[in-house]
Amino acid sequence: MTRRVDDLQRHLEALTRANVDHVYQEEIQATVAEIQKELGIGTEPSLTNYSTKELWEEVVKRQGVKQVKVNVEQEAVLHVYNGENSKDYSVQGPVLVAFNHD
Repeated sequence: MTRRVDDLQRHLEALTRANVDHVYQEEIQATVAEIQKELGIGTEPSLTNYSTKELWEEVVKRQGVKQVKVNVEQEAVLHVYNGENSKDYSVQGPVLVAFNHD
């Protein structure tokens, strides 16, 4: 679960405990709707509900994916050679680079 969903869940629990006179019904319903939205319940699945960090962490767990970390004062250069043609790509750190061997 995302941190936002965890925060919303804690908020919902606090509202539920404080709702002895049923004065927080609208806030409870809004919080439940927000949790459902964050989890993609009742909507088309979307990766936009996840942070780039969460997506990256999932991708680099996959088989065939290798992560390379380039530190602040480093530069990474990738030389791609294809028969007679070649191309160089470079990136200045800090950056994370992923190679996917699918």
